[in-house]
Amino acid sequence: MLVAGTEHDLRVLRTLVAALPADAFGQILLETPLAAGMPALVAPERVSVQWLPRPEGAIAGARLAESLAGWAREWLVDGDRDLLDCHHLFIGAAGLRPVQIVREVLFVDTCPHVESLGDIAVTLPAPGALPG
Repeated sequence: MLVAGTEHDLRVLRTLVAALPADAFGQILLETPLAAGMPALVAPERVSVQWLPRPEGAIAGARLAESLAGWAREWLVDGDRDLLDCHHLFIGAAGLRPVQIVREVLFVDTCPHVESLGDIAVTLPAPGALPG
């Protein structure tokens, strides 16, 4: 599971994280201004929260995009489509070009089970994975 966003996504991120089961595992990537400090975000024990402080004057979304690319290199292995079936993604950062580029290139264009929906990306079940 991957949940990623900026300070503008905090309300949605908190709602998503609160709905996670106690045995959830994954990572939360959160980019916020350095001056704002690390926001409180309580997650299940096996979900790590990585704060990406954005220095004043830095391009918003750049640190988040870099972290998303790193996550994709680690978890979205070429040819291992079975691995992709278990991932659930939420990527916020609406309108931030660095994040849009990473999302479109790494998650949408190279992963058939991920679909971009405006400012978020969500996983779709693999073909034939749903009963009926």
